[in-house]
Amino acid sequence: MVLGLAFLLALGHHSKVQAQASKPPRPNIVLIMADDLGFSDLGCYGGEIETPNLDSDDRALAGVTRPGSLTHQVGHVVDFMPTLLDVAGAEYPAKRNGVPVLPTDGLSLVPVLEGKERVSHESLCWYLYGNRAVRQRKWKLAWGDNVRKWELFDLESDRTETNNLATRYSGRVKQMQADWLRWAKATGAPLKGTGI
Repeated sequence: MVLGLAFLLALGHHSKVQAQASKPPRPNIVLIMADDLGFSDLGCYGGEIETPNLDSDDRALAGVTRPGSLTHQVGHVVDFMPTLLDVAGAEYPAKRNGVPVLPTDGLSLVPVLEGKERVSHESLCWYLYGNRAVRQRKWKLAWGDNVRKWELFDLESDRTETNNLATRYSGRVKQMQADWLRWAKATGAPLKGTGI
């Protein structure tokens, strides 16, 4: 059974794109849907298909992006918060109740929604249920809890992550492993059992 995930946020009438005077204003609603959150995707490997992401807001309705547009720019769940803040015209907090808040790893998807190229993530790191991974452009370094070693994949030529290149590119593995460890320490991700 394929699970679905949807975020719906009503933001009143605040919008960077105002309705034309001849048309009544629309409520500003952002709908972000990500699907195929099936079992194979819960971890560090990509699964058998790429996870589609459907995004719509009043900009798409106003003709800023063409309906049915497709982009291959990488997005991640960490991009949802910066996107919603960008649409709302809000700032990410530096503190909450006087306590510093970790900075977000995400980047706004608004440029993508507007049909533009956006600055890409230098690194995307994650940890889930003992699985860990870091993605840097076409490269993905993954530690599966069931495999218990770092594996390196070239996502441009091996989207299904079946050809482990860790031995051939050991220097890249060491660099990406260090990047993941730096992220884990900064965010408090569990280090026990990492083998590093």
